[in-house]
Amino acid sequence: MTTTTLIGLYLESAIGVALACVLTTAVARWGGAGVTLAARTWSRLALALVGLGLVAPLGFALLLPRAPAPIEIWGAGGTGPHEGAVVGARRSGHATAAETLSGDRSHALRLGRDVLFAGGLFLGLGMSAGVGRTVWRRRRLGQICRPLPVWKRIGRVRLVVSDDLGSPFAARVDGHAYIVIPSALLVDRQRLRLVIAHEVGHHRAGDLRIAAVVQAVGVLFFWNPLLAWFQRALAELEDLACDRRVLERPAVTPAAYGDALLWAISIVAPPSGDRQIAALGGRAMASGVGSGVGSRDVLRRRFAMMTTETKTKTKTTTTKPARSLVQGPAMMATALAAVTLLASWSVSGAVGERRLSLGEIAALASQIEAREHFPVLVDERVAEAINQRIGTPEARAKLKAAFNRMKPLRPMLDQTFQEQKVPRVLLALALLESGFDNDVKPNRPVERQAAGIWQFLPATARRFGLEISAGKDERLDPTRATAAAAALLRDLHAHFGDWPVAIAAYTGGRATIDKLVAGADREQARRRLLTHDSELGHYLVGAMASIILIENPSLLD
Repeated sequence: MTTTTLIGLYLESAIGVALACVLTTAVARWGGAGVTLAARTWSRLALALVGLGLVAPLGFALLLPRAPAPIEIWGAGGTGPHEGAVVGARRSGHATAAETLSGDRSHALRLGRDVLFAGGLFLGLGMSAGVGRTVWRRRRLGQICRPLPVWKRIGRVRLVVSDDLGSPFAARVDGHAYIVIPSALLVDRQRLRLVIAHEVGHHRAGDLRIAAVVQAVGVLFFWNPLLAWFQRALAELEDLACDRRVLERPAVTPAAYGDALLWAISIVAPPSGDRQIAALGGRAMASGVGSGVGSRDVLRRRFAMMTTETKTKTKTTTTKPARSLVQGPAMMATALAAVTLLASWSVSGAVGERRLSLGEIAALASQIEAREHFPVLVDERVAEAINQRIGTPEARAKLKAAFNRMKPLRPMLDQTFQEQKVPRVLLALALLESGFDNDVKPNRPVERQAAGIWQFLPATARRFGLEISAGKDERLDPTRATAAAAALLRDLHAHFGDWPVAIAAYTGGRATIDKLVAGADREQARRRLLTHDSELGHYLVGAMASIILIENPSLLD
């Protein structure tokens, strides 16, 4: 998986998570009595939607074809010096028609190396700060909980007492479950039992583990304020769920529980203490009260739920009204999941590797024609061949290695082609044949084994004066082989009168090309060979791509 793919998945996941946060926060805030009475269901739905938004882009990336991306990343550097000349350039003849068919993506937003570096630095520093802040919070929470004396145990939950803290809260530290009780709350054991029951509910429901997961997602997308809203909405739903769980006890009346809630709020320290505990990863019974926008509304909803519970208990049918209200989440969950998936699908492939459009490649070819007086053919297959060679860091590394092997040979190659009056751009055939690797050997039978940077077959090599014997193979002498290759190309050009056709004959042989271009004029012959669905057509496509690449090394910068 390339760096660009990871960047794309990250941004697409960010969009999916943001949408899920908006949807679930809206439902939690304004969903009405149905959400209030089915708070646990809605809290789990909220988590599921955020998880769906997080992983859906990966599923779409694996299952769906990647269309041209509106945001493109040129992994090796972005806006190279060639681009100013390329964009908007045109050429005549067949390239104009090809460019018209290309669907030129000049509207795409293109990000270069500087943008990627700045963005990566921002994300790296932000995530590192988030991890550091999380570690500090966990350590601080441990420093608060571990030294406190254990008052009693409820299963694996340790109830500890503090004289300094004003809010009761639940916490998990080093795998241990705690409920911290301010000593001021010990004066009324009956009310205190209700407070403890609420906090125990957070532990039993796994709310603190869930909070840790959500906190990790918050670190991953630290720059997104919607996650903070989501965390508050999720905490409110979990508090409502714990309230309801306590109220389901036969001996607990809504009036008594509401009185305990008001008592806890009135006796504890100012609301800032709740915010501090929440920031450290704890869960306080009075969380949300006075902690920002919507806090009064949360308290109002908690008491409204108790009022509804009073009515249901009066009818002695506690579960039936709730059950009728819980039927909504199934349909709502389906609708919200569909919206989240649709959003993920719509942005799938929004970011991709930087790809040169057919129009840009045609403009590069036009520059070569004007400079070298050499016809360079361009179509969709040539464009694809170029993008395959420069579209990923791995492909560019391979091409750079070939260019490095060419450097010490370049003076000899240029001189030989100049002496033989062969266009120097045809050095690209050695790039296509061997990548300038003198030791490369194709997977062919021995009698058809080619060798050297020009990959001469034995019969052709001997015909152009190269010695091949048990003790000597001049195909491996770059100077002698280059002279033979130039002579062969000049001979083929003299026969066909056209360089692109001569290139096809270099691999296909004179007799084969004579048959394929019989009765065709120059343009027809070129197009017939370039679009031929065989190894011959692929070779000519590769040759044209190699010419453009070898004449534009800045594409790899």
